Amino acid sequence: MTAGYEGAATRTGRGPRHVACVMDGNGRWAERRSL
Repeated sequence: MTAGYEGAATRTGRGPRHVACVMDGNGRWAERRSL
C-alpha cells in the first residue's frame, strides 16, 4: 500500500498534502509518578 503511494509522490514531485502530529500526554503522567 505505501509502495504505491511513494511511487506516486515521486512521479509528481510532491509529498503528502498534510501531516498530523499526535501529542501524547504520557510525559506528564510519568513525571507525576517520578518515572
